Amino acid sequence: MFQRRPFLADMADWEVTERFRLSRARIEWLVEELKEELQRNTARSCPLAPETHVNIIVVVVLFFTV
Repeated sequence: MFQRRPFLADMADWEVTERFRLSRARIEWLVEELKEELQRNTARSCPLAPETHVNIIVVVVLFFTV
C-alpha cells in the first residue's frame, strides 16, 4: 500500500512552505529549470513527475543540512 503523495495544487501556501521550506513560486521555478533532466521517457514503470523529484530533492537537502 502506497502513501498518497501531496500535490502542490492541493496544498495551501502555508502548507507548502511548512513542508518543503520553500515557497510555491520557488518550487515551481526549480521544476521549470530542472524539468528536462528529471523527466523519464519510459513506458515500463510509472515515472515520478518532475514536481515530485524536486520535492524529494528539497526534503533530502533539508534532512542533511539540519
